[in-house]
Amino acid sequence: MMRTTMVVVLLLLATSRKPSRGIVLARGFRFPSSFSSSSSSSSSPSSSFVITGRGGGHRWPSGSHRRLAPSSATSLNTSDDMISISDAYDGGNGEFSSARMIDDNNDQDECDCDLVVCIKIRPDPFRSTLNEKLFIDYKRKSVRVRYVIENAGDASYADAYAGYSTFVTRKSTPFDPHGWERTSDTSYDDGKLSWTHVHEFPPDNDDGGGVSIGRSRGRTAYFAYFPPYSYERHLGLISRCEDVRGCTVTSLGRSLNGREIDCVSFGNGPRTCWIIHRQHPGETMASFFAEGLLTRLLGIDIDDDNDGGGGIGSGIDVVARDAREMYTFHVVPNVNPDGSALGYLRTNAVGSNLNREWCPSPAPPVVKDDRAREGGIDMYEAPTLERSPEAYHVLREMDRTGVDAFLDVHGDEGLPFVFLAGSQGTSVWGKRLECLHGTFLSSYERCNRDVQCRVSYDPDAPGEGMRNICSNQIAERFNCFSGTLEMPFKECWSDGNGISRGEGDKAGWGPERARRLGASVLEALCYIWPYLRDDGEFWEGLPKEDAYINPSSRY
Repeated sequence: MMRTTMVVVLLLLATSRKPSRGIVLARGFRFPSSFSSSSSSSSSPSSSFVITGRGGGHRWPSGSHRRLAPSSATSLNTSDDMISISDAYDGGNGEFSSARMIDDNNDQDECDCDLVVCIKIRPDPFRSTLNEKLFIDYKRKSVRVRYVIENAGDASYADAYAGYSTFVTRKSTPFDPHGWERTSDTSYDDGKLSWTHVHEFPPDNDDGGGVSIGRSRGRTAYFAYFPPYSYERHLGLISRCEDVRGCTVTSLGRSLNGREIDCVSFGNGPRTCWIIHRQHPGETMASFFAEGLLTRLLGIDIDDDNDGGGGIGSGIDVVARDAREMYTFHVVPNVNPDGSALGYLRTNAVGSNLNREWCPSPAPPVVKDDRAREGGIDMYEAPTLERSPEAYHVLREMDRTGVDAFLDVHGDEGLPFVFLAGSQGTSVWGKRLECLHGTFLSSYERCNRDVQCRVSYDPDAPGEGMRNICSNQIAERFNCFSGTLEMPFKECWSDGNGISRGEGDKAGWGPERARRLGASVLEALCYIWPYLRDDGEFWEGLPKEDAYINPSSRY
């Protein structure tokens, strides 16, 4: 019997025109932040699509759709042949280009798949979502689909696609971090990024009497540039932190769309440590880092309701206990809740790149032109409540508490390493901060094999760095240890002895290792604690393995 299947493709692509550090694909276009493909029993293009994650469901209502008849090259022969595209879903930026069945006799070069789906990225500084529904009459138990991003080569620094592998999960929700793995055949060639996936279709169900019921339903597959971290999971983490005795969760202020900027404070130590995450909302590995840090520091487990007292924090280890006695921690798990909820890559609700909003800076050319006509000055004021309340509120609280140690946690598309971009370009950089940087990294490397100290962004000369970048501004403002911790979108090439390029050493970077990286930062913070405000030449007593290494972006 001919059975009808439907392959549903939900594509989330992101772009940004904001300037950034390092090799970033996001200046022009960017490959998916999240992308899903599934077979489904629903045939209505106007129906809602529901993803249920831990802590409740998240409904993406459908919006206006435009229907496109299949091209003449697409051999689809069911009355349901229709492609429905919607951008009313949560996150993403992209548009359907074409889809065609592969004829083994006439498409010899592409006979390794049954269907080719082509997509284009739109040059939009924000995100929208593409929902494609492709109805196919198909006799096989599976269909092998090749997904092609046709204009990947138009992305800024498109060469960073080399060596990248797409994430895929077959879990019922893309927000379960445990089911993600890399595809084995992602390739970038002639400006196109592609990979294949086999969609399995189980036998038709029946009512017990041998009568087929409805359409066959296949197993959903979600694809992602890096596994997503839902706003619901963030709220669940905050809720668990609130249950911990001695932990204070406060709102530093509200975002432009009215979301709370949550800050988790804990510990009673004499040194103040701030760690912030997700300034760039598309860099979801930062949220997994925050989760690992907080679950260890507070002794909770976001995935386990029986964590030793319902989230009361009874599972504290020795290092976490020491860290709480050395430091008073202020952890902001998500500085940019609007961008995260809206699905943006690098900006908040009004398009501000928060990591350029930490002090006034020379105005961009377009702003200079506007202010010249108005008789103003050539300065861009930041942070402001109108454009960047997230940075404004965090910085105001930092001024109140002071800062002795600071980390800003990010993700980098180009470099396949975990690395620390330091404050070398600030006016306060000297032997003291240099040795704190080297000592922190060396200790971190010893307790986590994903950390290395040889590869990073090429350092700026002292006094030549951008002061409006968060970690630079904090170093200048508080004369303290400060850095931007970057994690890769690609497989991680680092190990405890430096750089490793073996396939076995590279495999496995994803949410769980990002969580472990967040948990293990406590050892490094405890190690540098005695030296944070030491005015003497403490470096003379440090072991050689703690020496600062001048990094390079070449590897």
